[in-house]
Amino acid sequence: MFEFLFREKVFETTDSQKKFEVGCKLKENHIDYKIKTEDLSKRNHLDSMKMGNVVKPKIVYSFWVRKQHVVIASCIVKGM
Repeated sequence: MFEFLFREKVFETTDSQKKFEVGCKLKENHIDYKIKTEDLSKRNHLDSMKMGNVVKPKIVYSFWVRKQHVVIASCIVKGM
């Protein structure tokens, strides 16, 4: 709960390959980060089953870094 208190969000993506690339770049530059995942799919799966739709999970990955590394991390991510 308190692990995101002194951090700021620098990047957000739904692509798992992009998540892997950003994580590798931040790790190469010795920047400590946390990833917060959030499921944006429909919550009521019974409604989608009635309609005949199969709901694909939509997961958002957010990268959070310490406040003193925000500028460096955002430059690294924008440079990719």
